[in-house]
Amino acid sequence: IAHTSEASMSMNPFGSPLLEGADDEPPPMHAVQPSNPFGTSNGSEGSKDTPDGGPPAVGMLCIDDSGSSANPFDAPTADAEDEGRELAAGRVEVTSVKDADAAVHVQSRTNGPDASLWNAKRQALLAVDASTFASDAACGLSRLLQTSRHSDVCFELADGARLHAHRVVLEARCGEELVRTLEAGGFGKAFQEAGMLHVSMSAVSQGCLAALLAYVYADRFDTQSASRDLLEVCNAFDPEISIAPIRQLRQLCERELAQGVRFGNVVEMAHAAEKLRATQLARYCVAFMCEHFDALSASGDVAALHTSLAAQLFLAWSRSPLQDALLRCRLDVVEHMLVSALPPVEGQPAHEPARLLRARDEAGRTVLELALALGDESSAALLLQHGAPAGEASSAGDETLLHSICAQPRDSGAEAAAKEASALSQAELLLAHGAPVNARNGRAESPLDVALFASAHTLAALLLRHGAISTMSTEDGGGLLHAAAAGQRVDVLTTALPMLDRMGLALDAADAKQRTALHLAVASGQAAVVTPLLRARASTAVRSSDGQSVLQLAVEAADLQITAMLLQVGANKDELTADDTPLLVVAAERSVAIALALVQAGAQLNAADQAGRTALEAAVTRGEVELCEVLLTRGAKPTLRKDNAGNTQLHAAVTLKSERLVRLLVKHKAELSDQNRRGATPLLLAAESGQAAVAELLLQAGAGLHLCDSSNRSALELALENGHLNTLGVLLAQPNVDVNGITRRGSALLHIAAGTGDEEKVKYLLAQQALVDVLNPNAETPLHWACSLGHLNVVRCLMAHGADAMLHERVGGLTPLHAACAARGQPAVLALLIQRCELMQWNSQPHRCNLLDLNRNTPLHTCAKQAPHAAKMFPVLLEHGANPTLQNSQGQTVLHLLAERAVVAHQQRQAVSEKAALDGSAEAAAAEFPFSRLVEMLAEHSPNLDAAETESGNTALHIAAFGGCIELAVQLAAMGASVALPNKDGFTPLDSMQPSGHHSRSLPELLLSKISKQPSWVPDRMVHACQQCKLPFDPRRGPNMARKHHCRHCGRCVCCVCSAKRMPIPKFGSSQDERVCLLCERMLTNSTP
Repeated sequence: IAHTSEASMSMNPFGSPLLEGADDEPPPMHAVQPSNPFGTSNGSEGSKDTPDGGPPAVGMLCIDDSGSSANPFDAPTADAEDEGRELAAGRVEVTSVKDADAAVHVQSRTNGPDASLWNAKRQALLAVDASTFASDAACGLSRLLQTSRHSDVCFELADGARLHAHRVVLEARCGEELVRTLEAGGFGKAFQEAGMLHVSMSAVSQGCLAALLAYVYADRFDTQSASRDLLEVCNAFDPEISIAPIRQLRQLCERELAQGVRFGNVVEMAHAAEKLRATQLARYCVAFMCEHFDALSASGDVAALHTSLAAQLFLAWSRSPLQDALLRCRLDVVEHMLVSALPPVEGQPAHEPARLLRARDEAGRTVLELALALGDESSAALLLQHGAPAGEASSAGDETLLHSICAQPRDSGAEAAAKEASALSQAELLLAHGAPVNARNGRAESPLDVALFASAHTLAALLLRHGAISTMSTEDGGGLLHAAAAGQRVDVLTTALPMLDRMGLALDAADAKQRTALHLAVASGQAAVVTPLLRARASTAVRSSDGQSVLQLAVEAADLQITAMLLQVGANKDELTADDTPLLVVAAERSVAIALALVQAGAQLNAADQAGRTALEAAVTRGEVELCEVLLTRGAKPTLRKDNAGNTQLHAAVTLKSERLVRLLVKHKAELSDQNRRGATPLLLAAESGQAAVAELLLQAGAGLHLCDSSNRSALELALENGHLNTLGVLLAQPNVDVNGITRRGSALLHIAAGTGDEEKVKYLLAQQALVDVLNPNAETPLHWACSLGHLNVVRCLMAHGADAMLHERVGGLTPLHAACAARGQPAVLALLIQRCELMQWNSQPHRCNLLDLNRNTPLHTCAKQAPHAAKMFPVLLEHGANPTLQNSQGQTVLHLLAERAVVAHQQRQAVSEKAALDGSAEAAAAEFPFSRLVEMLAEHSPNLDAAETESGNTALHIAAFGGCIELAVQLAAMGASVALPNKDGFTPLDSMQPSGHHSRSLPELLLSKISKQPSWVPDRMVHACQQCKLPFDPRRGPNMARKHHCRHCGRCVCCVCSAKRMPIPKFGSSQDERVCLLCERMLTNSTP
């Protein structure tokens, strides 16, 4: 029986496998296999009992299931042979005779059986069958219980029923202590009668007691029994007495009840399990509730759980059970978990109170932080009483709970007082339980710092009573006052300033940049921030590391209110900036009001910076008349200092066009004639900018009128050039001023007016009695200037006032006609002049339109050389008698000048083309000058085509041919220009090596082809060498060079060798053979069909 009980105990009827499936049943009684009392294995199949129930004899044949005998030495079957291979290989253990036979059979067919296999077979032949004592005892005990034979215990129930038992069985199964307890009346009234122990158990039903005895006697459990009642019966036994059958029966009952747990009754079953002390059933219910926690919580079943069960549930379900219980308003559960000893939860760490108090939820909060966040002070007090650390870090990670309470935002309205009172109470609670009052958060702030910046003044007072100090530090090393000033927190300053000593702060403490809180307050620009610091008598003399004082900050920020406040408390009004600039100078540059405030405070008026600049100069530069007037009235003196441009204060006032300011400075004796770097005086600046009243004021004060600037321009010129005629009138009205006077630049005012092209200026000066033909030192009249610049309206105006168009200037002898034909001349101006001259009949001049300058150039020469509009001017000049055959002093005709201009244009085009080719850029198209058209115009007036220059002897054709102007050269040759005339060097146009641009003809051939009439022969006196071979004519060199011959086609003078050929020249109408040079022969031969 004892062995059977131990076997039964080895199979936990309420272990984890039974909890996983509700339909599992405990094994039947007859299925229990006792262990081999001999300690050896019975084989995988087990031995069969003999027909009479006893064990088989040792050495007799084993009987299989079919009843046939099995000889252990017979060969194994085919199926057994496969298994034998595994056994022989050692992969499967030999545990029976059958196994050994199979292994030996396999080995014998290969290499012979192994000795170890024979040994295994011998041991298998000696196996002993399993004992049947346990099953026999169970059957016998069951019959004893049913028949009550030999019973010596009688259980008397309330309904009069009796159940018998045996003390020996009860003691053997349940222990001696149980029997003694029965005899002593521990389970009900007991007495002895005739050897029978009568025990009265009125509280137990017959069925429950019968089921209990049935399990004690035979390990039989009837699933139809009332498991809950059985548990109550089991509870009647003292749990401190270890009774294995009672314990096993309890487990079976709990298992039976667990199979009926559902969602709808799990709470009820859990409560019943708790009442019945069914711990395993309670755990099962807890596991079930964990699986369906959310649904149970939503339905309110979690709230209905008893405290201990709820505690087990939260411990099993949550990693932060205290927090979850608190969130569900289960303070009783919280207290229970902290106070009571709870059974450990499988798979969970031990739930010591300290660990639970330190556990954090998903938001990183401890249960204490959660209680404080919920405003549940009673829960917080309970947690602190049970060891919750008051100085624990909050979920923010870098601050304590006290920091978090102090940092809570303060609402406005009806709830504000309640929230503040709650925060105060929480802080007191934490402090009472040892929360560190001066702990620092991640920003080095103490709770006091946080409370002050959160406007929690009552909290701050509480912290101060507990010895709190400020520990905060700004990025620049400042403290609480610096942070409050920079953040414009007037409330923080107001609260903290009276308690600086208690907070461990100094009013004038400096940060790393040597700035005090007053520096930062002034820099904020808020007077309300500055006020409490000044009331606390913060020092105004401290300078930052960059040398700035608080007054300097206010002045530079142009903050009048703060400046006035600082001056009122005694800030130094005469202090200098880091670069030794007086504050008054700084103020004058920024704000008149601040400068006036400093003046009112008694600042030194004439204090200057390192450059010598005073406040008056700064005020003048900005045009602050009011400030200047105050400064000058109070004794400031205009200085002679000049700025970088050389301007004095009076220059600056004139530049600002402030007559009032100029008047003030003149009144206080400012220097009138100082010149700046451009040489300009204040009067010159006034004239240039057209300030007539200022100019008159300066002149009345004695300013010099005839002073000139660095460009030698006087006030009269500046006023005229800039069109300020009113100012010019003021200047001209001064005594000793001549409107026709010559300026330092060598011209009269009318010349300047004509040069500007402004008709109004010219008319104004003429109205001021200016001479229309006033001469400058070069004898140029205003008309010369107007014509040379192409100012048509001015020319018309001057001529209307009688200007002479034929006056020659002194330098080049040019007339206005020459000037009109120059580079900037206009055809309309030329036409107007010629018309005027025609009306004046050219003043009886014989040259008429061919007026000569000192170089004997006519207007036509000038036009051909310079005029961009020559195509429009040529017809006008030629129509009015211009002679194209006239030569200038260099022997040049108009054709020479046109040829030279054409060569220059050709060279410029070549240079542009070459540059474009090098750069790879597109060549810009240039406007073509109409040379060919001009030559055609001249051809109509019989020009001298063969006129030669005096110095070089070049004709126009020479210049064109040697200059590469092929088109012009060909045109001249076609007009009849001689290709044979030599220049002073003996070269003819035919000697040019310039490319012709023709694919089959050279330039000489091209020129020769254009000859259309018999040419004139080159005079012998002009030639000293053959014009073909270049050998000199000399009789001593032989007969071929003794005589000069002339080519009948080109007219050149050649030797006999170079003119040996004779041939007709059809284009001259000659059919006879004529002497021609080699070059003409080749050209004529190639051109003959």
